[in-house]
Amino acid sequence: MLTASLVLLNNFVRILFFTWEWLRLTMDRRRADRVPKKRTVSTRGVPMPKVTFHHAGTRASVLQVNAGANLMRAAVHDSVPGIVGECGGQAMCATCHVYVREPYLEALGSIGEDEDEMLDCTVTPRDQVRSRLACQITVGPGVTDIEVDVPESQV
Repeated sequence: MLTASLVLLNNFVRILFFTWEWLRLTMDRRRADRVPKKRTVSTRGVPMPKVTFHHAGTRASVLQVNAGANLMRAAVHDSVPGIVGECGGQAMCATCHVYVREPYLEALGSIGEDEDEMLDCTVTPRDQVRSRLACQITVGPGVTDIEVDVPESQV
């Protein structure tokens, strides 16, 4: 009698387990269908600017961002490693220091006084030509694509 009860209990637990797994997989599929796809074209039909954050080694984070966005906010929003942005984009902390790749330097505006002062306080050495704060770089009409190198350490 005890053995039969244990067999029934074992079968019941198996049925519950498989039912639970089936429900979990079904819900995961439904959630995946609701996740919005990453856009490469804005709602106005204009291609979205592409920002590439190169990390040490061969890794890179590629983002499609809205025109008018700054690099730091886009990086923090998409959890790009190495971009901290402690001050929220006020050019007061230098935790969004990046090295802009050579072909993209001409499209950027000149460095402001506050940015220049903060670049002297970065953890990694400043490159007099390529160093910029990501919070001060805005993508848009003049900057449609940009590639930057992220220093190994910000703090």
